[in-house]
Amino acid sequence: CFSPKTLRMFHQSFEVNAVDVYLDEPIGPIPYYRELIHYMHNMQEHDRLNLWIDTPGGNLDTTLALTSAMHSSDGEITVFVTGQASSAGSIIALSAPSLVLGENARFFIHSASYGTGFAKQGDIEAHVEYSKGMLRDIMTKAYKGFLTDAEIELLFIGKDYYFTLDECSERLEKRAAYLKDKYEKEQALEVSTSEPPILEDDLTVLKPKRKR
Repeated sequence: CFSPKTLRMFHQSFEVNAVDVYLDEPIGPIPYYRELIHYMHNMQEHDRLNLWIDTPGGNLDTTLALTSAMHSSDGEITVFVTGQASSAGSIIALSAPSLVLGENARFFIHSASYGTGFAKQGDIEAHVEYSKGMLRDIMTKAYKGFLTDAEIELLFIGKDYYFTLDECSERLEKRAAYLKDKYEKEQALEVSTSEPPILEDDLTVLKPKRKR
């Protein structure tokens, strides 16, 4: 019986995409980010994306499109905050699957800002009223665990928050503990409410009685 002198290896190669993107300007309209969003939607498990953030914030719709694409991506996405992650930038950072803070990282968090332009008063009031519920859901989801419940409530009435690197690091540790506890509770609830499997031996088959 022939025995090879070395262990045989079977090699399979595949293409790995590694992309770096710098969000280092105000966040603009969605079409400007179309290629980035498309890439995140089509990433494979072995693909990587590094998002480098230093932004004063910007367009909320674009922010939601970016965070939604991050959550649905199959690839490895890491957000690096190298400077300011203000407003929408803080939402993107806190929505990241993996977050790294640079030595100059800082957060600025505030509620929504509105531009009046030449819109009619009624239109502005209707838009603000429509946005209230949506913004509350978005900001609560983004900042829960990073801000306390009391701080989130103050955020909705105009409170601004500025956080240094050390403050961000401390709050991120607390947020990680909060998310871990939340996950464990959800898993326990799922187990406790799930129906036990029905085994075939436990089934009682009722057959109709024959007429005499």
